[in-house]
Amino acid sequence: MAAPTALAATPAASDAEYQGIINVTSTPDRRFGFAAHGESNSLAVIDLEAGRKVRTLKLGELPWRAYATADGRTMIVPNNGDRTVSIIDTAGSADGPTVVATLPGGADMTGVNTANDGTTAFVISRGEDRIVVLDLVARKYIGDIALPGTPETGIVTPDGRKLYVALSSSDQVAVIDVATRTLVRTIDDVGDGPWGTSMVAARNYCH
Repeated sequence: MAAPTALAATPAASDAEYQGIINVTSTPDRRFGFAAHGESNSLAVIDLEAGRKVRTLKLGELPWRAYATADGRTMIVPNNGDRTVSIIDTAGSADGPTVVATLPGGADMTGVNTANDGTTAFVISRGEDRIVVLDLVARKYIGDIALPGTPETGIVTPDGRKLYVALSSSDQVAVIDVATRTLVRTIDDVGDGPWGTSMVAARNYCH
C-alpha cells in the first residue's frame, strides 16, 4: 500500500498552541523525559534521575508530544506542521535516544495509541477522520482506518485487543480491532461531543 503524501501545515507556526514547550512526557520506567518545543521543531531529552537535559532532537514541523510504547523502547511524536510522525529509539546511541524514522502522518493529529507488544502505532488524525497505522518494527506506513466522525483521543484495552476512540462530531465511540486494524463497531449516543476515553488499568492519556 502506497504511503500518503505529507501535505503543507494546517496550523500556523505562530499559533499560541504551538509556542514554547507543548507537552512533557516520559518513558514508562521514568528514565527519560521528553519536552516538545513547537517553535523550534525540537524535542529535549531529559535524564530524569540526574535532572538534566542530555540532548536535543530535531523533529518535523510543530511537534505535539511524545507517546511511549508499553515497553518504553519507542517514542512516537506527531508533527502537525508537516503532517509527519517522528519515531524515536529510546536506547538509541551512547548519546541517548535517537530519531530513527520519519513517517507519514495526518492532519491535526491529537493522539497516538500503540499495541501492547509495541509493534504497531495508531495515530489519530482529527483533521481527516481517520487513524494512520504505522509498523514500528519495519518503520513504515501500513494503512488507514476510516472513521464515521471526528476522532479525539483513544485508549487500548488492558488485554490489548481493542482500541476505543471518541468521535466528537457524531457522539459515538469507535471500536477498533487491534490485531486486524479494522473498525468493528460504533457505540452510539454516548453524549454530546465526547472528547476522550479512559479505562481502569489501561494506559490513559489526554491530548
